[in-house]
Amino acid sequence: MRGDFVGVIEAAYRHEPDDARWLGGLLDAARSTLDAGFGVLGYFIDAGDLSDVRASSPVIVGQPAGSDEIVHQILQALQLPAEARRAIGLLGPPETAEELYARSHTVVSASQVNSAAVWEAIPGVGRWLHPLGIRDLVAIKTVDLDRRGFVIAAPVAAITTPDARTVTNWARVAAHMAAGDRVRRALLRAGSPLEGAEAILNPDGRFEHAEGAAKEASGRAALRAMALAIEQARGPLRTSNGDEAVSMWTALVEGRWTLLEHFDRGGRRYIVAHRNEPRVRGALALSPREEQVAGYAALGHPVKLIAYELGLSSSTVSEHLATAMDKLGVPTRADLARVWAGANAMPVEAAAPLDDHERLAVAAADIGERADDPRLNETERGIVAAILRGESNAAIAQARGTSPRTVANQIARMFKKLGVGSRAELVAHVTGTRQRASSRFFGGSSY
Repeated sequence: MRGDFVGVIEAAYRHEPDDARWLGGLLDAARSTLDAGFGVLGYFIDAGDLSDVRASSPVIVGQPAGSDEIVHQILQALQLPAEARRAIGLLGPPETAEELYARSHTVVSASQVNSAAVWEAIPGVGRWLHPLGIRDLVAIKTVDLDRRGFVIAAPVAAITTPDARTVTNWARVAAHMAAGDRVRRALLRAGSPLEGAEAILNPDGRFEHAEGAAKEASGRAALRAMALAIEQARGPLRTSNGDEAVSMWTALVEGRWTLLEHFDRGGRRYIVAHRNEPRVRGALALSPREEQVAGYAALGHPVKLIAYELGLSSSTVSEHLATAMDKLGVPTRADLARVWAGANAMPVEAAAPLDDHERLAVAAADIGERADDPRLNETERGIVAAILRGESNAAIAQARGTSPRTVANQIARMFKKLGVGSRAELVAHVTGTRQRASSRFFGGSSY
């Protein structure tokens, strides 16, 4: 499967407000690389609940002649309730969904996830795909740290396993698709492609504007280098050596910026840098960067891919990952995945402050013996008490006359001593319960 991978990256960064039209543009660009004669299908997913992975805005381009009715049925079925999709084989059990959306490779065939025999036996496969001559699907999964994203699937005529080149290039392109979707949605909220831009450059790397971190020497150097790399990747290199072109155009710059093309009213072209870090919930006692790295590692991404996703060196990613695992007290990636899944299974409102009723619930808990855990020193016991009151790291630091970073490091050491990975687990350890009030303590734990 050879084609214009750079063209797909370009499509990912097009400013298109409508989800279906934006996804359709991606599919059009992907056809040169993926289409095996059956078209290419895409749909948005929300895998926050692995028992009910939801699909929306399905789009197909290049469908085979005479397949209109079957394609219509497939697109309708993708949006059925969970039990209906499970009955016809469009939604597997939670463990299959976890393998596909929470742990598996970014690029995978349907027969790899299910095993060829299980895949072939799925009712929907025989009902819809076999009549068209389709035996397998190659899927590119683009799921961000919140388990929301989209899937692009290319039907193929035989059971298949994507080769190493396909996996590497599409994993990198998927990183751009995730970044493109994030920045697209942010710009829709901002209302202008220039709103909030931290830097504006000419295509030759000269700066027209810089603010914040983009004014620092290291930031300017990194942005200029990537602007020039993008120009090179979009030139003749995209056809002479597409692998190299994709390799040099990382999904972020310094873990912070996405670079977008912008034309002014006179037709002059600029490169605009927007902040576009992956979203994290602050659910673990880690820095935002450590939580990003840990999150991608928990999704099964190798260090080199995480480095590409964030625009950092592999050594930097390895250091962040080692620090995160040490702070969380987890020896293996499997353990990290479990801690990450538990921390991010809480509802979004878990970050909200405690209300009076919940404060009373926590205050009423019998915490005497476990709050005085002999593994904790006096300072740490004081921090536990503050956490039980729902105080943020900043509030704890202010009360103790220290910095939020120092408090965060103290919490990380305390978590390791007690074998917990989050504030919620700490409260459960201290109170001996997992009542609803405990779940609220996910807020304010990052540093």
